[in-house]
Amino acid sequence: MRNLEALRQRYLQSSPMDRLGGLAANLARVASFSDHPGHEQAVKALVEESKFLIEWIAADMDLETLEKLADMQRQLAIWYRRWPAMWADEAARSSLRDQAGRWAEEMLQIALRRYGQCASS
Repeated sequence: MRNLEALRQRYLQSSPMDRLGGLAANLARVASFSDHPGHEQAVKALVEESKFLIEWIAADMDLETLEKLADMQRQLAIWYRRWPAMWADEAARSSLRDQAGRWAEEMLQIALRRYGQCASS
């Protein structure tokens, strides 16, 4: 995994909307990369990194979003702990892909709802 402290410092310098967007991007990558069994290590690293991103963004979120993030972080931790068996099971990998995709979309919707349209939209 990349240098966590450098990642944390850069992440915390971003706006809350950008942090949610970064989390959404990570989750979208998890979903996208999970289609190919050869991407195991990349997906595993993204799952682990996403757990940290959730932890680092929590202080800026409302209670409803915190509950969603806590549930998400818990599921990511379960996947990570069960990684070899989970990744080897095509149905489990498909479930991971689908859930990560839903979470990515949900994080984008929360960002837009809380912080409005971004300047490029």
